[in-house]
Amino acid sequence: MQHSDGRFKGHDGLDLYYQFWMPEEKPKAILLVVHGFGEHGGRYGNLVDYFLPRGYGICTYDLRGHGKSEGIRGYTDRFSDFVNDLDIFRELVQSRHQNVPLFLIGHSTGGTIAAAYSVSHQNGFRGLVLSGALLSPPADVPAVTIFAARLLSRFAPRTGLYKLDADAVSSDKGVVDAYVHDPLVYQGKVRARMGVELMDAMAMIRRRVSEIRLPVLIMHGDADRLSDPEGSQTVYNGAGSADKTLKLYTGFYHEIFNEPGRQQVFADMDEWLVAHIKGL
Repeated sequence: MQHSDGRFKGHDGLDLYYQFWMPEEKPKAILLVVHGFGEHGGRYGNLVDYFLPRGYGICTYDLRGHGKSEGIRGYTDRFSDFVNDLDIFRELVQSRHQNVPLFLIGHSTGGTIAAAYSVSHQNGFRGLVLSGALLSPPADVPAVTIFAARLLSRFAPRTGLYKLDADAVSSDKGVVDAYVHDPLVYQGKVRARMGVELMDAMAMIRRRVSEIRLPVLIMHGDADRLSDPEGSQTVYNGAGSADKTLKLYTGFYHEIFNEPGRQQVFADMDEWLVAHIKGL
């Protein structure tokens, strides 16, 4: 196993941190992972441990304002910043591993970013995998909070309004405890501008979902309280791809890669990837 890390420049010059895990031999495919809100790429050890021994390379980076990357914690002025940064990182990965199939993996808000990217970028990736993707606003966010977010987004954009429930991350209490005590995880509230940008991005995806034509695997826990599984169903129904699969996992919480039953999730994902690598 070869692990490397470093930094690259985001679209506006911000320093962003990345990590690569590569097998000793040429990888049969590379998984480019986009993490969720508040967390960082270093939390995907379970995915690395499963897929690296099976010959896959894994590449991830910390979103701006997250983990070891620069930026205001848990914040950006424009959702398009995330999408543009992803495009730069994709180019970096492809330049180092030419002629290797590249798959885009997006979890939670990373799934929002990956879906938004896929609406307008059909080249570069051979397939899209969404895990607990945030594709519709959480049901427990009051209407008054959404109204306040839109108002404050203009006048006090960095105001915190909504705090994620850490207990909803995973049914594994050890995962929750590690999440809460991880110094690289942003524990503050979702800021007004960030919330509005996310809602607008989700609305854009729903309007333009038919433009997604990549092969897509959509995975979601049906007990997810942070990201409504109905959002995944909506994207599955509307995606323009003729090659699309929806997997719902009974009783699974938000981070399906960190649930006690994650081996089934990874096995399903591996089966899908193998089928699509063979079809290339």
